[in-house]
Amino acid sequence: AEAVPMSVHVLHAPGAKRGHLAFRLLAPWRRAGRFLRRHWLSWAFGFTMLSYFVAIPLLLESVSGVRERSELTEHTYQVQSTLAQVEKSLIDQVSSLPSYVIKGDAKYLVPYFAGAIEYRKAVTHLSELITDNPEQQQRLIELKSLVEEWKSGYADKVMQWMRSASTRDLARDLVSIGATKIAKGTIHF
Repeated sequence: AEAVPMSVHVLHAPGAKRGHLAFRLLAPWRRAGRFLRRHWLSWAFGFTMLSYFVAIPLLLESVSGVRERSELTEHTYQVQSTLAQVEKSLIDQVSSLPSYVIKGDAKYLVPYFAGAIEYRKAVTHLSELITDNPEQQQRLIELKSLVEEWKSGYADKVMQWMRSASTRDLARDLVSIGATKIAKGTIHF
């Protein structure tokens, strides 16, 4: 048998008694073990509550972030939907004028006037949606000025010239020039 230092024998001696060195060294750990065994339910409850106090704020922060992203996505969809309404109303206005000029019947202007009403509603709603974005507000101002320029420089003239028999040919020429420019891609809607 090998020679083992005395301190190791004393520390590992089974059944060490109060007077021995092993008992004195391990006594605080034994008391702590008894305390933990007696109060394990309290410790488990405390640890659980501590976990909740850490986890709940993190969870609430995560939920609020998801809610904010959801609201932003919903706002984006509203803006896109309103832009689609603006586009549809402009297409209704643009596409009804050639039919009116070809047929010479005012009933073909019904989509034009309905599109004009829808355009005003959609632009008003769009301007309310984008109050927080100056860049988009500037684009909307540019769009409104282009539409107004088209109406005063093209649509109003066509309708005015179609009222008189002597100027109907001018209206037809203007519509054909407009159709050619759209076909060539110089005018975009």
